[in-house]
Amino acid sequence: MNIEVRHLTKKFGSFTALKDVSLDVAPGELVALLGPSGCGKTTLLRILSGLEFPDSGSILFGGEDAAAQTVGDRRVGFVFQHYALFRHMTVFENVAFGLRVRRENRPSNEEIRRRVEALLALVKLDGFDDRYPAQLSGGQRQRVALARALAVEPRVLLLDEPFGALDAKVRKELRRWLRRLHDEIRLTSIFVTHDVEEALEVSDRVVIINNGRIEQIGTPDEVYDHPASPFVYRFLGNVNLFHARMDQGRIAIAGAGESPEGTEHPLTAYARPHEVELSRDPGPDPALEADIIHIQTVGPTVRIELRRCDTGEIVEAELTRERYRTMACKTGERVHIHPNRVRIFEEPKN
Repeated sequence: MNIEVRHLTKKFGSFTALKDVSLDVAPGELVALLGPSGCGKTTLLRILSGLEFPDSGSILFGGEDAAAQTVGDRRVGFVFQHYALFRHMTVFENVAFGLRVRRENRPSNEEIRRRVEALLALVKLDGFDDRYPAQLSGGQRQRVALARALAVEPRVLLLDEPFGALDAKVRKELRRWLRRLHDEIRLTSIFVTHDVEEALEVSDRVVIINNGRIEQIGTPDEVYDHPASPFVYRFLGNVNLFHARMDQGRIAIAGAGESPEGTEHPLTAYARPHEVELSRDPGPDPALEADIIHIQTVGPTVRIELRRCDTGEIVEAELTRERYRTMACKTGERVHIHPNRVRIFEEPKN
């Protein structure tokens, strides 16, 4: 089922949580709402679920106005960060709960058993029917919560920081599992996260939110490779900033004494650490000199922290272990910085 969000605004007293938000979600799509704490992503999810109501704007589920539907009519499955399982109920009864409390079209006991067993098999918890939540790991409890949300055959699945309470290793395993599960059931799904890696790895598209507004919508590759704003660039990973200027139609990194402020369009160049090359040779183009002040090996990469000789600003570079061994650079050594791929944003005018 497709979802259309049109010009949604939501206030809590004097605080505006969402500001004129519009969004389309295609049938069967898995979309991540990504942003820092307090940006409005959970508010948007709760409005979609019917737990909150907008001050203005509209939501259409399958072309129908959601405002005219009750929470039950919307047929939304909701998975919370902290599982929200009933501790006094077995795994089976937790999953069956939504079916048992139906007032209309309540399935027979045999149909409930068949459906619950099928769902437990789907989430890889066959044979866990009689266990209680306290007897399960965090990852298993979250899969029970997901099975419970799916039991009522929702048209839309909403997940609020579904892996936020889990440790890093379990998070990684579960998000890959969720992606495989989604590819199998193709249910229109929206999940909230502040974890950049999680959003880029799991989703079909990413919606990046900041201060109640959508900064960018795109595939994981699109938002990472072509950030629409400085906020998106910074939020998606470490970044180095360089003042830049136009030099005979080419963009050149400005060194000390070459402030771009006098140019018609001052520019800021952004380069991620893995896009910064180091060398002992200044090369044919003007290069920035810097002193290596710290070297740290992290798994397959080596992170190098440098201080620019002209401005004193800190620059981060990231090398492969092979490149680091070849270069054999050391703390205290002076080298040249060559940003080999930059994105340019015009500096705001005062």
